Amino acid sequence: MQVGSNLWLTNTGCSVWEICQICLRICIELGLHQHPRKLPENLLAEQMNRRVFWECYMLDRISSITLGRPFGIEE
Repeated sequence: MQVGSNLWLTNTGCSVWEICQICLRICIELGLHQHPRKLPENLLAEQMNRRVFWECYMLDRISSITLGRPFGIEE
C-alpha cells in the first residue's frame, strides 16, 4: 500500500492515520462513545457528541484500511 500513501501526509509530517488515532483517543477520553446515563438536558449537544465520535470512528477505519495499518479501536 505504498502507492499514493504520500497523499495521506500533512505538512507537519504526521499522517492522517496518526491524526485520526489521536482524535479517536480524545473522543474516548471525553466519553463520547458512551450512551448518557440519564436523560440529556441538551439534545443538540448529545447529537453533536455522537456525530463527532462516529465521524472520528469512520475516518479511523478509512485511513487504517487505506494505509494497511491497525484500527484505533476494535468493534
